[in-house]
Amino acid sequence: MRIAVISDVDGSTEYNRVSLTPSNWAWLAKKKAESGPRGETIESLTRKISRLEKINVILKAVAAVCDIFGLAFLCW
Repeated sequence: MRIAVISDVDGSTEYNRVSLTPSNWAWLAKKKAESGPRGETIESLTRKISRLEKINVILKAVAAVCDIFGLAFLCW
């Protein structure tokens, strides 16, 4: 690979010039990186974790009922 040449993923094609759009892509990437994971706060992530834990309890209860009554074919 020569200096200032961009190769294709498989290396079969070389590009002497690329155009990145939008022109402010670096600023947009920086802003997104600074905002954290999708801009979520600790509070919103804590609520999501709590909701998922409750769903997990419900799913375990449903699985237990299915096992007790032999309804596995209806539950999963």
